[in-house]
Amino acid sequence: MKVPTAGVFRAHAGEVLCVSVSPCGELVASGSSRGEILLWAVETRRVIFRLPPECCHKDKGLLQVAWFPEGFHSAPSGRGVPSGAEFMTMGRDGCIRFWGVRRLGSGGGAVRLSDVLKHGGGAAGRAAVASCTPSESTAAPRLPPAGADYGDFAFVSRPTQDMTFLWGDGEYEVRCAATLYHSSFSFCKAALCAPEAGRTGVLLVPSDTEELVRVYQLWGAEDDVPVAWRGKGRMHKKDNPVMTEILEHAEKEQAVLNGGNPDAAAPTLAVDDIFLADLPPRCGGEVLKSGTPMACDAAFLPSSISDAAAPASSFLCGVGYESGHVLLHVFPCASGGDPTQLAIKPHGEVVLTVQFTRKSAEKLILATGGADNVITLHGLHVPCGGSIDLAPLRTVTLTKPGTAALSFHPLNPRLLCAGCWDAKGRVIDVKTGAVLAVLEEHAKTVSACTWVRGPGGTAVLLTAGNDSLVALWDVYADGA
Repeated sequence: MKVPTAGVFRAHAGEVLCVSVSPCGELVASGSSRGEILLWAVETRRVIFRLPPECCHKDKGLLQVAWFPEGFHSAPSGRGVPSGAEFMTMGRDGCIRFWGVRRLGSGGGAVRLSDVLKHGGGAAGRAAVASCTPSESTAAPRLPPAGADYGDFAFVSRPTQDMTFLWGDGEYEVRCAATLYHSSFSFCKAALCAPEAGRTGVLLVPSDTEELVRVYQLWGAEDDVPVAWRGKGRMHKKDNPVMTEILEHAEKEQAVLNGGNPDAAAPTLAVDDIFLADLPPRCGGEVLKSGTPMACDAAFLPSSISDAAAPASSFLCGVGYESGHVLLHVFPCASGGDPTQLAIKPHGEVVLTVQFTRKSAEKLILATGGADNVITLHGLHVPCGGSIDLAPLRTVTLTKPGTAALSFHPLNPRLLCAGCWDAKGRVIDVKTGAVLAVLEEHAKTVSACTWVRGPGGTAVLLTAGNDSLVALWDVYADGA
Protein backbone atom coordinates (compact mmCIF):
# COMPACT_ATOMS: atom_id res chain seq x y z
CA MET A 1 0.00 0.00 0.00
CA LYS A 2 1.37 3.39 -1.01
CA VAL A 3 0.73 6.16 1.51
CA PRO A 4 0.53 9.92 0.79
CA THR A 5 2.49 12.29 2.99
CA ALA A 6 0.84 14.49 5.59
CA GLY A 7 3.42 17.19 5.01
CA VAL A 8 6.92 17.85 3.69
CA PHE A 9 9.55 20.10 5.30
CA ARG A 10 11.77 21.84 2.73
CA ALA A 11 14.48 24.11 4.12
CA HIS A 12 17.73 22.16 4.36
CA ALA A 13 20.46 22.83 1.84
CA GLY A 14 22.27 19.51 2.36
CA GLU A 15 21.49 15.88 2.99
CA VAL A 16 19.26 15.39 6.07
CA LEU A 17 21.01 12.75 8.18
CA CYS A 18 18.96 12.82 11.38
CA VAL A 19 15.50 13.77 12.61
CA SER A 20 13.73 13.62 15.95
CA VAL A 21 10.29 14.52 17.33
CA SER A 22 9.90 16.20 20.72
CA PRO A 23 8.05 14.26 23.46
CA CYS A 24 5.09 16.62 23.11
CA GLY A 25 4.82 15.75 19.40
CA GLU A 26 4.72 19.43 18.38
CA LEU A 27 8.34 20.00 17.38
CA VAL A 28 10.79 18.44 14.95
CA ALA A 29 14.56 18.80 15.04
CA SER A 30 16.59 17.86 11.98
CA GLY A 31 20.30 18.00 11.13
CA SER A 32 22.12 18.04 7.80
CA SER A 33 25.45 17.02 6.31
CA ARG A 34 26.39 20.72 6.32
CA GLY A 35 26.16 20.91 10.10
CA GLU A 36 23.02 23.03 10.53
CA ILE A 37 20.12 22.28 12.86
CA LEU A 38 16.54 23.25 12.01
CA LEU A 39 13.67 23.26 14.50
CA TRP A 40 10.20 23.03 12.98
CA ALA A 41 6.62 23.43 14.20
CA VAL A 42 4.64 20.35 13.17
CA GLU A 43 1.35 22.29 13.02
CA THR A 44 2.56 24.90 10.52
CA ARG A 45 5.41 22.96 8.80
CA ARG A 46 7.51 26.10 9.31
CA VAL A 47 10.99 26.60 10.68
CA ILE A 48 10.97 28.14 14.16
CA PHE A 49 14.66 28.88 14.05
CA ARG A 50 17.88 27.74 12.41
CA LEU A 51 21.19 27.06 14.11
CA PRO A 52 23.84 27.62 11.42
CA PRO A 53 26.88 25.34 11.06
CA GLU A 54 29.32 27.84 12.55
CA CYS A 55 27.34 27.78 15.80
CA CYS A 56 26.73 24.01 15.92
CA HIS A 57 29.24 21.56 14.53
CA LYS A 58 30.96 23.80 11.97
CA ASP A 59 30.95 22.23 8.51
CA LYS A 60 31.58 18.67 9.66
CA GLY A 61 27.98 17.56 9.45
CA LEU A 62 25.48 16.17 11.94
CA LEU A 63 25.03 12.51 12.72
CA GLN A 64 22.26 12.66 15.29
CA VAL A 65 19.74 14.79 17.12
CA ALA A 66 17.66 13.50 20.06
CA TRP A 67 15.19 15.04 22.51
CA PHE A 68 15.29 14.33 26.20
CA PRO A 69 12.14 12.70 27.67
CA GLU A 70 9.42 14.71 29.38
CA GLY A 71 10.49 13.31 32.73
CA PHE A 72 14.08 14.53 32.37
CA HIS A 73 15.47 16.12 35.49
CA SER A 74 18.96 17.41 36.20
CA ALA A 75 21.35 15.19 38.07
CA PRO A 76 21.94 16.05 41.75
CA SER A 77 24.86 18.14 43.01
CA GLY A 78 25.57 19.75 39.64
CA ARG A 79 26.46 16.46 37.97
CA GLY A 80 25.61 15.64 34.40
CA VAL A 81 23.68 17.65 31.84
CA PRO A 82 22.49 21.11 33.02
CA SER A 83 18.84 21.31 33.97
CA GLY A 84 18.01 23.69 31.11
CA ALA A 85 19.04 21.25 28.38
CA GLU A 86 16.23 19.90 26.19
CA PHE A 87 17.85 18.08 23.28
CA MET A 88 21.27 16.90 22.12
CA THR A 89 23.16 16.85 18.84
CA MET A 90 26.10 14.75 17.70
CA GLY A 91 28.45 15.93 14.96
CA ARG A 92 31.40 14.64 13.02
CA ASP A 93 33.58 17.25 14.72
CA GLY A 94 34.04 14.99 17.75
CA CYS A 95 31.49 16.87 19.89
CA ILE A 96 28.13 16.08 21.42
CA ARG A 97 26.26 19.25 22.39
CA PHE A 98 23.34 19.74 24.76
CA TRP A 99 20.89 22.56 23.99
CA GLY A 100 18.28 24.46 25.95
CA VAL A 101 16.07 27.56 25.66
CA ARG A 102 15.45 30.45 28.03
CA ARG A 103 13.42 33.62 27.83
CA LEU A 104 15.24 36.93 27.95
CA GLY A 105 14.22 40.06 29.83
CA SER A 106 11.75 40.26 32.70
CA GLY A 107 10.40 36.92 33.79
CA GLY A 108 13.30 35.21 32.07
CA GLY A 109 14.54 31.72 32.78
CA ALA A 110 14.65 28.25 31.29
CA VAL A 111 11.57 27.32 29.26
CA ARG A 112 10.46 24.40 27.13
CA LEU A 113 10.24 24.91 23.40
CA SER A 114 6.68 23.58 23.41
CA ASP A 115 5.75 26.39 25.81
CA VAL A 116 7.48 28.91 23.55
CA LEU A 117 5.26 27.81 20.67
CA LYS A 118 2.13 28.47 22.69
CA HIS A 119 3.35 31.91 23.74
CA GLY A 120 2.54 34.81 21.47
CA GLY A 121 -1.14 34.83 20.68
CA GLY A 122 -2.38 31.77 18.83
CA ALA A 123 -2.16 30.97 15.14
CA ALA A 124 -0.62 34.27 14.05
CA GLY A 125 2.29 33.85 16.42
CA ARG A 126 2.75 30.18 15.61
CA ALA A 127 2.77 30.81 11.87
CA ALA A 128 5.53 33.43 12.01
CA VAL A 129 9.03 32.39 11.04
CA ALA A 130 11.28 33.48 13.86
CA SER A 131 14.44 35.46 13.27
CA CYS A 132 17.67 33.96 14.46
CA THR A 133 20.95 35.85 14.84
CA PRO A 134 24.09 35.27 16.88
CA SER A 135 23.97 37.03 20.20
CA GLU A 136 26.21 40.09 20.10
CA SER A 137 26.63 40.15 23.86
CA THR A 138 28.44 36.84 24.15
CA ALA A 139 32.17 36.39 24.53
CA ALA A 140 34.54 34.12 22.67
CA PRO A 141 34.13 30.37 23.20
CA ARG A 142 36.25 28.91 25.97
CA LEU A 143 37.61 25.41 26.38
CA PRO A 144 39.15 23.76 29.46
CA PRO A 145 42.18 25.57 30.90
CA ALA A 146 45.58 24.06 30.14
CA GLY A 147 46.65 21.36 32.57
CA ALA A 148 43.12 20.38 33.62
CA ASP A 149 42.64 16.61 33.75
CA TYR A 150 39.16 15.92 32.44
CA GLY A 151 39.76 12.27 31.74
CA ASP A 152 37.95 10.94 28.71
CA PHE A 153 35.44 13.75 28.57
CA ALA A 154 34.98 17.44 29.17
CA PHE A 155 31.74 19.33 29.55
CA VAL A 156 32.35 22.93 28.56
CA SER A 157 29.91 25.81 28.26
CA ARG A 158 30.04 27.50 24.86
CA PRO A 159 28.87 31.11 25.17
CA THR A 160 29.26 32.09 21.51
CA GLN A 161 26.84 29.43 20.45
CA ASP A 162 23.98 31.29 22.11
CA MET A 163 21.37 32.29 19.56
CA THR A 164 18.48 34.68 20.06
CA PHE A 165 15.15 34.50 18.26
CA LEU A 166 11.83 36.32 18.39
CA TRP A 167 8.54 34.52 18.89
CA GLY A 168 5.26 36.29 19.44
CA ASP A 169 5.93 39.10 21.94
CA GLY A 170 8.96 37.47 23.53
CA GLU A 171 12.67 37.21 22.90
CA TYR A 172 14.31 33.87 23.53
CA GLU A 173 17.78 32.44 23.50
CA VAL A 174 18.73 28.91 22.46
CA ARG A 175 21.91 27.95 24.26
CA CYS A 176 24.49 25.23 23.99
CA ALA A 177 24.49 24.41 27.70
CA ALA A 178 27.37 21.94 27.54
CA THR A 179 29.62 20.00 25.21
CA LEU A 180 30.91 16.46 25.57
CA TYR A 181 34.24 16.06 23.77
CA HIS A 182 34.95 12.65 22.34
CA SER A 183 37.09 10.96 19.71
CA SER A 184 36.18 11.71 16.08
CA PHE A 185 33.08 10.22 14.50
CA SER A 186 32.51 8.92 11.01
CA PHE A 187 29.18 7.15 10.56
CA CYS A 188 28.36 5.83 14.03
CA LYS A 189 25.38 7.34 15.85
CA ALA A 190 25.14 7.47 19.63
CA ALA A 191 22.23 5.93 21.54
CA LEU A 192 20.41 7.89 24.23
CA CYS A 193 18.76 5.51 26.67
CA ALA A 194 16.35 7.47 28.85
CA PRO A 195 13.20 5.86 30.30
CA GLU A 196 10.06 7.98 30.05
CA ALA A 197 9.96 8.44 33.81
CA GLY A 198 13.28 10.29 33.54
CA ARG A 199 14.87 8.37 36.42
CA THR A 200 18.24 8.20 34.66
CA GLY A 201 19.81 8.91 31.30
CA VAL A 202 22.66 6.95 29.74
CA LEU A 203 24.48 7.77 26.51
CA LEU A 204 26.33 5.17 24.42
CA VAL A 205 28.90 6.61 22.02
CA PRO A 206 30.66 4.40 19.43
CA SER A 207 34.30 5.31 18.92
CA ASP A 208 35.56 4.68 15.40
CA THR A 209 39.18 5.27 16.45
CA GLU A 210 39.18 2.80 19.35
CA GLU A 211 36.65 0.21 18.09
CA LEU A 212 34.59 0.25 21.26
CA VAL A 213 31.45 1.85 22.71
CA ARG A 214 31.86 4.34 25.58
CA VAL A 215 29.06 4.71 28.14
CA TYR A 216 28.23 7.91 30.06
CA GLN A 217 25.56 8.73 32.63
CA LEU A 218 23.98 12.07 31.70
CA TRP A 219 21.71 12.34 34.73
CA GLY A 220 20.42 10.28 37.64
CA ALA A 221 21.91 8.72 40.76
CA GLU A 222 24.69 6.14 40.85
CA ASP A 223 22.23 3.55 42.16
CA ASP A 224 20.29 3.77 38.87
CA VAL A 225 23.08 2.19 36.80
CA PRO A 226 24.35 -1.42 36.71
CA VAL A 227 26.18 -2.63 39.80
CA ALA A 228 29.33 -3.33 37.75
CA TRP A 229 29.64 0.39 36.92
CA ARG A 230 29.22 1.85 40.39
CA GLY A 231 32.13 3.44 42.19
CA LYS A 232 34.54 2.91 39.31
CA GLY A 233 35.59 6.55 39.06
CA ARG A 234 36.42 8.30 35.83
CA MET A 235 38.96 7.49 33.17
CA HIS A 236 42.05 9.68 33.23
CA LYS A 237 44.05 10.98 30.32
CA LYS A 238 47.03 8.79 31.10
CA ASP A 239 44.85 5.72 30.53
CA ASN A 240 43.67 6.87 27.11
CA PRO A 241 46.16 8.23 24.56
CA VAL A 242 43.40 9.04 22.07
CA MET A 243 41.73 11.43 24.50
CA THR A 244 45.11 12.88 25.48
CA GLU A 245 45.52 14.13 21.91
CA ILE A 246 41.99 15.57 21.84
CA LEU A 247 42.35 17.44 25.13
CA GLU A 248 45.80 18.76 24.21
CA HIS A 249 44.22 20.26 21.09
CA ALA A 250 41.46 21.77 23.24
CA GLU A 251 44.03 23.29 25.59
CA LYS A 252 45.88 24.93 22.70
CA GLU A 253 42.62 26.39 21.39
CA GLN A 254 41.84 27.63 24.90
CA ALA A 255 45.19 29.44 25.09
CA VAL A 256 44.54 31.19 21.77
CA LEU A 257 41.03 32.26 22.79
CA ASN A 258 42.34 33.60 26.10
CA GLY A 259 44.87 35.87 24.39
CA GLY A 260 47.78 33.52 24.98
CA ASN A 261 47.09 33.16 28.70
CA PRO A 262 46.60 29.42 29.32
CA ASP A 263 45.71 30.01 32.98
CA ALA A 264 42.74 32.30 32.30
CA ALA A 265 39.55 31.13 33.94
CA ALA A 266 37.09 29.27 31.73
CA PRO A 267 33.48 28.33 32.52
CA THR A 268 33.36 24.57 32.99
CA LEU A 269 30.93 22.05 34.40
CA ALA A 270 31.72 19.23 36.81
CA VAL A 271 32.28 15.91 35.03
CA ASP A 272 32.97 13.54 37.91
CA ASP A 273 31.24 10.16 37.53
CA ILE A 274 29.96 10.84 34.00
CA PHE A 275 32.09 8.07 32.53
CA LEU A 276 30.69 4.61 33.32
CA ALA A 277 32.35 1.97 31.15
CA ASP A 278 33.94 0.93 27.87
CA LEU A 279 32.30 -1.89 25.91
CA PRO A 280 34.94 -3.58 23.72
CA PRO A 281 34.05 -6.23 21.11
CA ARG A 282 34.63 -9.06 23.56
CA CYS A 283 32.34 -12.00 24.27
CA GLY A 284 33.11 -14.60 26.93
CA GLY A 285 36.73 -13.52 27.08
CA GLU A 286 37.16 -13.82 23.31
CA VAL A 287 37.85 -10.72 21.21
CA LEU A 288 35.67 -10.59 18.10
CA LYS A 289 37.22 -9.64 14.79
CA SER A 290 34.37 -7.24 14.25
CA GLY A 291 35.88 -3.98 13.04
CA THR A 292 34.34 -0.60 13.76
CA PRO A 293 31.08 -0.31 15.78
CA MET A 294 28.51 1.13 13.37
CA ALA A 295 25.23 1.20 15.33
CA CYS A 296 23.96 0.69 18.86
CA ASP A 297 20.84 0.79 20.98
CA ALA A 298 20.08 0.21 24.65
CA ALA A 299 17.21 -0.29 27.07
CA PHE A 300 16.63 -0.36 30.82
CA LEU A 301 14.45 -3.31 31.76
CA PRO A 302 12.13 -2.36 34.62
CA SER A 303 11.54 -4.55 37.62
CA SER A 304 7.82 -3.75 37.18
CA ILE A 305 6.19 -3.14 33.81
CA SER A 306 3.24 -1.41 35.51
CA ASP A 307 5.42 1.08 37.41
CA ALA A 308 7.58 3.14 35.02
CA ALA A 309 9.36 4.77 37.96
CA ALA A 310 10.45 1.44 39.47
CA PRO A 311 14.20 0.75 39.60
CA ALA A 312 15.57 -1.13 36.61
CA SER A 313 16.41 -4.82 36.93
CA SER A 314 18.89 -4.91 34.00
CA PHE A 315 20.52 -2.75 31.36
CA LEU A 316 20.63 -4.17 27.83
CA CYS A 317 22.91 -2.92 25.07
CA GLY A 318 23.26 -4.07 21.47
CA VAL A 319 26.14 -3.03 19.19
CA GLY A 320 26.30 -3.68 15.45
CA TYR A 321 29.70 -3.94 13.76
CA GLU A 322 31.37 -3.58 10.40
CA SER A 323 31.78 -7.36 10.16
CA GLY A 324 28.03 -8.04 10.35
CA HIS A 325 28.16 -9.10 14.02
CA VAL A 326 25.78 -7.86 16.71
CA LEU A 327 27.06 -8.09 20.28
CA LEU A 328 24.53 -8.05 23.13
CA HIS A 329 25.48 -7.03 26.69
CA VAL A 330 23.28 -7.43 29.78
CA PHE A 331 24.31 -5.76 33.04
CA PRO A 332 22.28 -6.48 36.23
CA CYS A 333 21.12 -3.33 38.03
CA ALA A 334 19.35 -4.82 41.03
CA SER A 335 21.96 -7.44 41.96
CA GLY A 336 25.68 -7.95 41.84
CA GLY A 337 25.60 -10.65 39.19
CA ASP A 338 28.18 -10.84 36.41
CA PRO A 339 27.48 -9.18 33.05
CA THR A 340 26.43 -11.45 30.19
CA GLN A 341 27.41 -11.21 26.52
CA LEU A 342 26.05 -12.92 23.44
CA ALA A 343 27.34 -12.51 19.87
CA ILE A 344 25.35 -13.23 16.72
CA LYS A 345 26.04 -12.59 13.02
CA PRO A 346 22.71 -11.71 11.39
CA HIS A 347 24.24 -9.95 8.39
CA GLY A 348 26.85 -10.77 5.78
CA GLU A 349 27.80 -7.12 5.43
CA VAL A 350 28.09 -4.07 7.70
CA VAL A 351 25.34 -3.53 10.30
CA LEU A 352 23.89 -0.02 9.94
CA THR A 353 21.04 0.04 12.45
CA VAL A 354 20.10 -1.78 15.69
CA GLN A 355 16.78 -1.24 17.49
CA PHE A 356 15.04 -2.71 20.55
CA THR A 357 11.40 -2.55 21.54
CA ARG A 358 9.92 -3.98 24.72
CA LYS A 359 6.97 -6.38 24.80
CA SER A 360 7.00 -6.91 28.58
CA ALA A 361 9.32 -6.39 31.55
CA GLU A 362 11.58 -9.26 30.42
CA LYS A 363 10.77 -9.75 26.71
CA LEU A 364 11.98 -7.62 23.84
CA ILE A 365 12.28 -7.65 20.05
CA LEU A 366 15.62 -6.93 18.38
CA ALA A 367 15.62 -5.60 14.81
CA THR A 368 18.78 -5.14 12.74
CA GLY A 369 19.45 -3.83 9.24
CA GLY A 370 22.55 -3.39 7.16
CA ALA A 371 24.16 -3.07 3.76
CA ASP A 372 22.68 -6.39 2.58
CA ASN A 373 19.06 -6.88 1.56
CA VAL A 374 17.65 -8.32 4.80
CA ILE A 375 16.13 -7.05 8.03
CA THR A 376 16.46 -9.58 10.85
CA LEU A 377 14.08 -9.91 13.81
CA HIS A 378 14.90 -11.77 17.04
CA GLY A 379 12.95 -12.36 20.23
CA LEU A 380 14.82 -11.69 23.47
CA HIS A 381 14.05 -12.93 26.96
CA VAL A 382 16.17 -11.26 29.64
CA PRO A 383 15.14 -12.46 33.11
CA CYS A 384 16.18 -10.63 36.25
CA GLY A 385 19.18 -12.92 36.61
CA GLY A 386 20.80 -11.24 33.62
CA SER A 387 21.03 -14.16 31.18
CA ILE A 388 20.01 -13.81 27.52
CA ASP A 389 17.64 -16.18 25.72
CA LEU A 390 17.54 -15.29 22.02
CA ALA A 391 15.40 -16.85 19.31
CA PRO A 392 15.13 -15.88 15.62
CA LEU A 393 11.67 -14.64 14.69
CA ARG A 394 12.03 -14.07 10.95
CA THR A 395 14.04 -12.43 8.22
CA VAL A 396 12.47 -9.83 5.94
CA THR A 397 14.04 -9.92 2.49
CA LEU A 398 14.03 -6.66 0.51
CA THR A 399 14.12 -6.35 -3.26
CA LYS A 400 17.20 -4.09 -3.09
CA PRO A 401 20.08 -3.89 -0.58
CA GLY A 402 20.56 -1.29 2.12
CA THR A 403 18.64 -0.46 5.31
CA ALA A 404 19.87 2.80 6.84
CA ALA A 405 17.41 3.21 9.74
CA LEU A 406 14.79 1.34 11.77
CA SER A 407 12.15 2.59 14.22
CA PHE A 408 9.51 0.66 16.17
CA HIS A 409 6.02 2.08 16.69
CA PRO A 410 5.85 3.39 20.30
CA LEU A 411 2.32 2.08 20.87
CA ASN A 412 2.43 -1.20 18.94
CA PRO A 413 5.68 -3.23 18.85
CA ARG A 414 4.30 -5.17 15.91
CA LEU A 415 4.91 -2.22 13.56
CA LEU A 416 8.42 -1.38 12.34
CA CYS A 417 9.45 1.41 9.95
CA ALA A 418 12.54 0.93 7.78
CA GLY A 419 14.41 3.65 5.88
CA CYS A 420 16.10 2.16 2.83
CA TRP A 421 18.76 2.99 0.26
CA ASP A 422 16.22 2.74 -2.58
CA ALA A 423 14.66 6.06 -1.42
CA LYS A 424 11.64 4.33 0.13
CA GLY A 425 10.36 3.86 3.64
CA ARG A 426 8.55 0.68 4.54
CA VAL A 427 6.18 -0.18 7.39
CA ILE A 428 6.65 -3.85 8.26
CA ASP A 429 4.46 -6.24 10.23
CA VAL A 430 6.90 -7.81 12.72
CA LYS A 431 4.66 -10.85 13.27
CA THR A 432 4.31 -11.84 9.60
CA GLY A 433 7.18 -9.99 7.92
CA ALA A 434 4.76 -8.44 5.42
CA VAL A 435 5.29 -4.91 4.10
CA LEU A 436 2.11 -3.07 5.08
CA ALA A 437 2.90 0.33 3.56
CA VAL A 438 5.45 1.87 1.20
CA LEU A 439 6.44 5.49 1.80
CA GLU A 440 7.47 7.18 -1.45
CA GLU A 441 8.41 10.85 -1.22
CA HIS A 442 12.19 10.90 -1.23
CA ALA A 443 14.42 10.86 -4.30
CA LYS A 444 17.48 9.49 -2.48
CA THR A 445 18.33 7.27 0.50
CA VAL A 446 15.96 7.49 3.48
CA SER A 447 18.72 8.11 6.01
CA ALA A 448 16.60 8.38 9.16
CA CYS A 449 13.14 7.53 10.42
CA THR A 450 11.54 8.06 13.78
CA TRP A 451 8.15 7.07 15.13
CA VAL A 452 7.54 8.91 18.37
CA ARG A 453 4.57 9.08 20.70
CA GLY A 454 2.58 12.25 20.02
CA PRO A 455 -0.32 14.05 21.70
CA GLY A 456 -3.65 12.34 22.38
CA GLY A 457 -2.33 8.78 22.35
CA THR A 458 -1.11 8.93 18.75
CA ALA A 459 2.26 8.47 17.07
CA VAL A 460 4.11 10.78 14.69
CA LEU A 461 6.16 9.20 11.88
CA LEU A 462 8.91 11.15 10.13
CA THR A 463 11.44 10.21 7.50
CA ALA A 464 14.54 12.15 6.43
CA GLY A 465 16.46 11.73 3.21
CA ASN A 466 19.65 12.53 1.40
CA ASP A 467 17.47 14.61 -0.94
CA SER A 468 17.30 17.33 1.79
CA LEU A 469 13.63 16.60 2.61
CA VAL A 470 11.87 15.67 5.85
CA ALA A 471 8.48 14.00 5.35
CA LEU A 472 5.63 13.63 7.85
CA TRP A 473 3.35 10.59 7.48
CA ASP A 474 -0.16 9.97 8.79
CA VAL A 475 0.02 6.19 8.89
CA TYR A 476 -0.91 3.87 11.77
CA ALA A 477 -0.92 6.91 14.04
CA ASP A 478 -2.88 5.05 16.74
CA GLY A 479 -0.93 1.82 16.28
CA ALA A 480 -4.00 -0.14 15.17
